[in-house]
Amino acid sequence: MMPLKFTIIFCAKVGTTDAFLNIMKSVKTDLPTADGCSGVEILRSIENPSEFTLIESWESQHKHQTHIQTLTESGGWDYLLGLLTHTPNGHYHHLI
Repeated sequence: MMPLKFTIIFCAKVGTTDAFLNIMKSVKTDLPTADGCSGVEILRSIENPSEFTLIESWESQHKHQTHIQTLTESGGWDYLLGLLTHTPNGHYHHLI
């Protein structure tokens, strides 16, 4: 199976950027320990400091989706959504 990248852009609500930034610091440390994740890059926009882009590396789409299911079942995803201006859209990519 070919490794893949998953990208997602988050936009924090006014007043939640510091809380969201703290979560991203945890994600940078914790996500690479998830089954199937080999790393994550977290970018913060210069033009819009409340916008964060994650570039995640996964062994497979299935492993990523299993991780998201666990996050959703724990309530973590709902908490994260409460800090955002809108529900983010993520995309899977293969390296060329």
